[in-house]
Amino acid sequence: MSNRSYVWHDEEETHKNDDIINLPHYQSLTRPHMSMLARAAQFSPYAALTGYEAKVAETARLTDEKRELSDFEIDELNEKILYLEQLCNKAQAKKRQTGADEEFPYISVTYFVSDKNIHRDSQKKGGSYVKYEGKLRMVDIVNEVLIFVNASKSPISSLSKISIQDIVSIEYSR
Repeated sequence: MSNRSYVWHDEEETHKNDDIINLPHYQSLTRPHMSMLARAAQFSPYAALTGYEAKVAETARLTDEKRELSDFEIDELNEKILYLEQLCNKAQAKKRQTGADEEFPYISVTYFVSDKNIHRDSQKKGGSYVKYEGKLRMVDIVNEVLIFVNASKSPISSLSKISIQDIVSIEYSR
């Protein structure tokens, strides 16, 4: 037995490869040597289940159900929308005279966006509530949209909450 650690103690050495063990490594003359990156790519993992990760992520994503507003909440939203329409009309008239945008009301709205509008291929029901803040330029009653100074739009039919900044404290402080 030799002192080599890889030989089992109960096996005898055969020495059958001793004649080639010290020969130089063969390299092809017709094919270029493969880079380490290309060699590593042969053994890299691949996605056997294509789309599985996306399905798991879709299943894990949470959605909210659109809640129905009470009659009181609907009336309150309608009053605020009419009030905002008056404020916007006054601000637009003032802007035509002075050119200033400062008079437009700064509001915060919360509205529901259907999941199908956010994720095109979604199979889930429901959606999510989005909060947006900005200066309101116009209330478009015909198209049922709130239009902000930066051209963002919020659908009136999906609104769940409107907060009017700075004006609320004046309006209710009687």
